[in-house]
Amino acid sequence: MKYLEDYVSKINASNPELAESLKLSAEDFSSKYLDTFSFNEHSSGLLFGHVQSGKTGQMLAVAAAAADKGFKFFVLVTTDNVLLHKQTLERAKKSLGGFMSGFNVLGETDEQDF
Repeated sequence: MKYLEDYVSKINASNPELAESLKLSAEDFSSKYLDTFSFNEHSSGLLFGHVQSGKTGQMLAVAAAAADKGFKFFVLVTTDNVLLHKQTLERAKKSLGGFMSGFNVLGETDEQDF
């Protein structure tokens, strides 16, 4: 299944320009980093930006692109702000989750589902 395609199509319904931007960014990241990723080496990355600048959307698009490449698990570390954590979790569930999507999006209290 094309996870990135599915994610972008959900965004496209309400914001086609954002959807195209997310797709291009995720594809660029994928070709630069995911295609050459080695599980035997350590690498770190950082996503930063202004408030409401699109960081979560970009991160979800990259996760979808990584799933297309066969990556199985993703850990999203957010904030200690309970409301912001809840907002991000719900957004990930809405954007990536769902019965048919193949993504199981779990929160910190969902260990039994894991």
